[in-house]
Order: sequence, then structure tokens, then C-alpha cells
Amino acid sequence: IGVLEMKYFQHRSEGSVNEIFLTIGNVIKEITLKKVRAASCFGLMTDETTDVSVSSQLITFVQYFDTESGTVETKFLSAQDVLKDHDAANAQAIYDLLKEELLSSQLDIKDLMGLATDGASVMVGIREGLASKLKRDNPCIISIHCVCHKLALACTDSNEDTKYIKDVSDILRQTWKHFENSPKRMALLMKVLTNLNQVKVSSTNGKKVLAKKLKKACKTRWLSFDKSVEAMKQQYCGVMQTLQELESTHNDATEAGLLKKMKNAKFIGALYILAEVLPVLSSLSLTFQRSNINFSLIQPQIKATKQHLNRIVEEDIPLDKLQADIDSFISLGCDITFPPTSYQQMQSLSRKYVAALTHNLDQRFASSSGVISALSILDPISVPEYEAD
Repeated sequence: IGVLEMKYFQHRSEGSVNEIFLTIGNVIKEITLKKVRAASCFGLMTDETTDVSVSSQLITFVQYFDTESGTVETKFLSAQDVLKDHDAANAQAIYDLLKEELLSSQLDIKDLMGLATDGASVMVGIREGLASKLKRDNPCIISIHCVCHKLALACTDSNEDTKYIKDVSDILRQTWKHFENSPKRMALLMKVLTNLNQVKVSSTNGKKVLAKKLKKACKTRWLSFDKSVEAMKQQYCGVMQTLQELESTHNDATEAGLLKKMKNAKFIGALYILAEVLPVLSSLSLTFQRSNINFSLIQPQIKATKQHLNRIVEEDIPLDKLQADIDSFISLGCDITFPPTSYQQMQSLSRKYVAALTHNLDQRFASSSGVISALSILDPISVPEYEAD
């Protein structure tokens, strides 16, 4: 950084480094707070989480209009130890911590106009939830259940309603874990994939990239399910051959179990269904995650997503793609038969899964659709064009 005398700075202990980082953080935070105070109002997004030290933390972000740049900004505000002065992470504890943070930041609660949380009762409870407590101090606060969280819950609920889809998610997670936890198994998988000419590995870096292609399907991160399905669909034959070789040499119960669950037409059919449905949901999720999402776009986006999902079922897109790829399965050595009943089962599963998704999307967004639609009046595009008399 151009400071030649830096070599004389000997404060390099763990405590000193920690203090330096905290000082830098306080400076950055104060710059942000000056901009928040200059704005006429602000919003908060908060949630309780458990960190790697198994400590309960309240994480809060602030959103405000930056008068200098003329844009809406979302910045990290604070991380507070929930159990430091409280016995549990209940609504009263979170309320006290937020009031404490607003006071120390010199932010007036009367300027707090928006609150985004998850749908837990501790946050949105009608009588004693966090939002209710804050509205007693400021009745103008608009509280919403995070739309990204609602979408993730709708998708998770659909998995629970359609048992085999949930089973596929569990199988993908088990398969990822089986290879991820063993360098030997992962090395064998890479060798098999290379022999199948699915990928070309010419360097150590290439091997590392290949090893990461099996993705973990995480329950709390919806987009990871999409990536996990995509990876398994691309590497299915390689994974099957690897499991067969491992099972024949080690006689391992885990590998035999995974083979039994995955080496059938129903599993492949579910993969093809998910490979068509999940990207549509992921696109909607990414739309909701934009920092400048327009309220007027939420309901039309949900409607368009449902129409896209219904078109996938009506046109039998997953079934058509599977039938087109059957020859490639045979050429890659995947000894799998597709009896006539398997296609009917695939169509039935596709209809049931999409119906569950459509229903859960309606259920999750029905309660807030009125408020969200009303806020669309703030969209300049929605203003009618001027018509002369």
C-alpha cells in the first residue's frame, strides 16, 4: 500500500489482527450508517442462525436509498450474539437486540418502514412475533415473509407431497457423500468417466474440476438440488459403472443399496423430470434474489412459472427427451430396460409433481399477493400514459 515503514509494525498477534479487522469494520459500518441516516427511511432484513462455533447469531442487513448514487442499496449491518444476555432466541430477545442495534447506530425506529424475515412464528406471529412488537413502536412498518424463502418452502413442501421426488433427493445426497468422503472412490469415478470419453482429464487441475462435478443436494439451499440433478444426469452411466465395480470388489452394502435404488427406469425418469422442472424454479428463485426486484413483477413471474411447468407436463417434454437418449445409454454400457409401464409411471409422476408445485406456490403466496400487488402502484412503468382531452 506504499507504506515503507510497515516493516516496523510489530503488532501481529491474534488479538491485534482481530482488533484491526474490527476497527476496519467499524469504519465501513459508519460510512454506511451516514448514508442510511441521510435517507428518509430504511428497511431491515434479519434472521437468526447458528455459526460454526454453535453460537446463535442474529444477522441483519439494512436497505436504503443512497442519495449520492441515486440507487437502492442493501448492506450488512450487524451480527449479534443472541444468547449473550438472553436465555433463548425468542421474539422478545430478537426485538431487544434490534432495538439495541438501532439505538447504537443512531437510527430512529420511526424511519423503519420495511421488515423482511422468514415465516417462523417468532418473526411473524400475529400477537407476540417480532413484526408485531416493532409495529407497536411504528405502525407504518410493512412486514413481509421473504419471497425467496416462500419459494424454497413451496418447493420443499412439494418434495414431501411427492414421496419419490424426496427419495431421489436423498439418493443424490447419499451418492455425493459416498464419493466425496473417499479419495479412492473419487479417483475411480474419474477414471471411469475418462474411459467413457465424457470428459478429458489432462492435468491435476482438470481432475479437481471433474471431482467437483458431483453436487450436493442440500435441503436448505434449493438451487443446489438443480445442480445435483444436472450433474447426475450427465454422469449417470459413469456413476453406475463405478458403483458396480466397487460393489463387485468390496461387496459393500452402501454401494449395493445405491445401485439397487438408481439402476432402474423409475429413477432415470425422475431425473429427466427434475432436469426440466428445476431450472424453471431456479430461474424464478434467481429473479426473486435480485437486489432491485420490482414488486409488480412477482405475481406475473409466478404465473409464468406455473404456465411453463404445465406446458412441460402437457407436452411430455421429459419423456420425449428420455426416449431420444435411450440409445446413448446403451452405447455407454448402461444395461437398463424400460418396460412399457415405466413410461406411464413417468407421466403420472410428472403430473403429480407439477400439480403439487402449482398448489404449494398458490398456498405460499396467496396471503401476500394482495399486498404485493398493491405495492405495484409504486412502479413507474405502471403509470398510465397521459392522454389529452
